[in-house]
Amino acid sequence: MVTNAIDHGVSAMAATTVLSVAGLASLGGKIVCGLIADRVGAKRTLVVGLAIQALAVSLYLFTRELASFYALAVMFGFAYGGVMPLYAILVREYFGARDHGHRLRGGGLRVHPGHGARAVGRRLALRRLRQLLLALHRLPSASASARWPSRPPSARRARCPRVCRAPAWRTEPAERTPVMRYMLLMVRNDKAWGALSAEDRAAAYWAAVEYSEDLRKRGLYERGDPLEMSNTATTVRMERGKAVITDGPFAETKEQLGGYSIVEAKDLDEVLAIVTRHPLLRAGYSIEVRPIRAVPPK
Repeated sequence: MVTNAIDHGVSAMAATTVLSVAGLASLGGKIVCGLIADRVGAKRTLVVGLAIQALAVSLYLFTRELASFYALAVMFGFAYGGVMPLYAILVREYFGARDHGHRLRGGGLRVHPGHGARAVGRRLALRRLRQLLLALHRLPSASASARWPSRPPSARRARCPRVCRAPAWRTEPAERTPVMRYMLLMVRNDKAWGALSAEDRAAAYWAAVEYSEDLRKRGLYERGDPLEMSNTATTVRMERGKAVITDGPFAETKEQLGGYSIVEAKDLDEVLAIVTRHPLLRAGYSIEVRPIRAVPPK
């Protein structure tokens, strides 16, 4: 950008300010494109931003005056600064929170080999450290299992039902992926939700239903239900030993619970990958993720 301006007769000092203008425009692009992406989606905003960058680069072929260089610097810097954070959103949406940093570091390795190699090295070192800590954590359970054979074999068989005993021909232990249950609390602003048209509310509802059915087919969705508006709530409290019934929610807050879903996932990263793609986020909802406590048997 600076070299091109100097080649067309612009002084070196003025050409340097062209780059500074592009940097200032990129700050505005981050804010404006972020607000636009919240409304129309990160993918659409990214595609339009890349198209604006391509147009600005092609217009450099016809630029000769300093004012034109300033205008193109604003155009290119705004689009460049606006689309860069959107890459991280799309990577997290398509690959999940676990692979989010790994994918971005891979892209950085292709563009900047030195910075990317250091990032990948840190990733491998952290993974190795995590494996070492996990092995140390399992040492007490390993020692306990070593003491287990001292118990009578008949007692061991009596405690273990038939379905949990592996066949005699199987030598390696059966692998089972642990599954956790999470409740997704759909929180909304009732005033903003009520201000939407009936068509918009219906579209958001059916989009959530389709997304839940897709999760059900993948074995991740258990159940869920929407709730009526908070003004239909009734609250029961105990005051001075008597039950007191009042109309309205238990707390007057700006946002109220609008529904819930129960999903199953192997860890928090997987359930967050589910939540970040939920259609109700685009409808103005906030989604709180709560692990469901496993109740021990009596």
